[in-house]
Amino acid sequence: MTDPGPAQAAGIKVRGLTDVRSVREILWPAFLEGERERWALDYRQEVDMPRLRRETGAQSPGERPDVLLVADPLLFARLGVVAPVDATAEGPRPAAWVDRENRWVSVYVQPIVAIHNAIYSQPPRSWLELAATPWHGRLVVEAPARMLTTGPALAELAAALGPDVWLPWLHDLAAGGLRQVADNERAVLEVATGARWAGLANWNVARRVRPGSPVRHVFLDPTPCVPAFAVAVDGGTAPELGHRFVRWLASAAGQAAVRRTGRLPAADIEVPPAETAPVIPPGVRTAVGTADWVAEPDHWVGVFTSTFGAETDLQAGKLRD
Repeated sequence: MTDPGPAQAAGIKVRGLTDVRSVREILWPAFLEGERERWALDYRQEVDMPRLRRETGAQSPGERPDVLLVADPLLFARLGVVAPVDATAEGPRPAAWVDRENRWVSVYVQPIVAIHNAIYSQPPRSWLELAATPWHGRLVVEAPARMLTTGPALAELAAALGPDVWLPWLHDLAAGGLRQVADNERAVLEVATGARWAGLANWNVARRVRPGSPVRHVFLDPTPCVPAFAVAVDGGTAPELGHRFVRWLASAAGQAAVRRTGRLPAADIEVPPAETAPVIPPGVRTAVGTADWVAEPDHWVGVFTSTFGAETDLQAGKLRD
């Protein structure tokens, strides 16, 4: 008779941006290596942050997820559902990403890259070039006002380009017929089909194109790096275990596991930013923690909504990741 192995103990519920395989097959097994119990994991990927906020806020204590992996932690904290966690982060974090009340911790970072269709175009060479006439009507991005990747990336570029250049550049992008879609995967698909020739996406999605795809990506100087945060939820199903998981994600062991998913751990981002960072080509600078979009998202949402208008043609995609 086959030995069924140790029984699986009750576990935690986690929701968030990260793809299912990375969480279930890499992060969770690595976490269990330091646990005595074989805890169960209930994980669902959710890239629609407004929907996740609505669901979490509507749930009663004891029914909520224990941990969230999100792009906009303050908006969840405003719901009153985020519990502080005293997590000692491996490696320094940019001050703009750190919460004094310990309500969130950055876990991994996504460099934001320019994508293009190699059949139709050469890669863009600079951020300013994207607003030039040859790209009018040919660019696609995840809607900036969603503050998932494009919005934070544009915010990080504000200091790098300078206000006298940055704001007119945004208006030039809008005037050039920039198309807004729901997420990075949709932007990559638009470029792959030739519906748009170029756009922006996070590095992890941009590089996971199918063999033979004409989509290529390039790191522009400087390359904005946008974090994903872990938060523990007040009123989850297993709060103590949820806190342990968040602390582990921020630890050296957790950051090593994040690295095995193919992402850039938050601990690998140097503070202050170095000339280069892991995965980013030599000579390309990083834009890291240069703007207050984590602590002051409303200001940036207002800027992007007034500049680019309401979200258009948004279609739910599979990944923000």
